[in-house]
Amino acid sequence: MFSNLKQSIQKFLNRRGRFIGFYPIPQYYEQFKIDCVLDVGANIGQTGEELREQGYRGQICSFEPQSQAYSQLQARAKKDRNWSTYPFGLGSDNSVKQFNISGMGPSSSFLNLSAAATEALPDIRFVDSEQAQTRRLDDVFEEVCGGFHNIYLKVDTQGYEQHVIEGAKGVIDRICGLQLELSLVLQYEGEMQLEDMIHWMRSLGFSLYWFLPGHRNFETMQLYQVDLIFFRNRPIA
Repeated sequence: MFSNLKQSIQKFLNRRGRFIGFYPIPQYYEQFKIDCVLDVGANIGQTGEELREQGYRGQICSFEPQSQAYSQLQARAKKDRNWSTYPFGLGSDNSVKQFNISGMGPSSSFLNLSAAATEALPDIRFVDSEQAQTRRLDDVFEEVCGGFHNIYLKVDTQGYEQHVIEGAKGVIDRICGLQLELSLVLQYEGEMQLEDMIHWMRSLGFSLYWFLPGHRNFETMQLYQVDLIFFRNRPIA
């Protein structure tokens, strides 16, 4: 009985956005009337499935450059008429470049791993690579989500977040909210770290709403990465 009560309280607090350790995503999506989620670095579609489980029924546009992961993503999305998939990554240019495949699939990246990352988690090392395409969001925006009004950009690209935002500068004023995975301890060579990204997002007109601890060193319990959620200072109507 107590267990059921505890679960009910947790669900209530989560809906109210006050339960630390959980994303208040359902509340945010309702509050900001989100009608399209750009899922950049979708891997095999985990985010899309989580959104559906949370009750989101709007459009999902998932981008994944790694061919094997994309095949699984496409299979997951094919029965959902409001879930589109794209076999390329988003970045600061339109090009083909080397994509490094990690032994831990979701940790694959266009960037190289740092020494700190491999020391803390040896299984993260790259085991293969392939050529993959990147596109600027500026150039595909109208095709992908031009008909939507309140767009949420979720970027989980293993250090490549800066490049994704650079490629979205022409449409950034049409983005309502952003969710970014950022490092406190350098995980990928050349990535923009947390303090600089927060400053940049503020200069682009966004306020920080939420953060959630992510990857950490389980021996020292030093936090390595967090997810940050931003929304535009003046929400799009």
